[in-house]
Amino acid sequence: MTKKFSDKARGLPIAFEHETVADFLDRWLEQSVKPSVRPPTHQQYHQHARLYLKPALGGVRLADLRPQHIQAFINGQLKAQ
Repeated sequence: MTKKFSDKARGLPIAFEHETVADFLDRWLEQSVKPSVRPPTHQQYHQHARLYLKPALGGVRLADLRPQHIQAFINGQLKAQ
């Protein structure tokens, strides 16, 4: 709990124990991206998350996300080109 308060005070996002990558992306797009970019940019980020990130990584709990997940996602995207 102390770490979460410390992270919040430093402006870091707080990962909830059961939060998935999809949950995080939705919150990040709404709370961080939307207020700071123009609407077309927000829409493009939202589309990339919906089409690519969420299908591949959305079901992974944020606390369990590892570099291997990211590398597998990147490898899959490169292979699909």
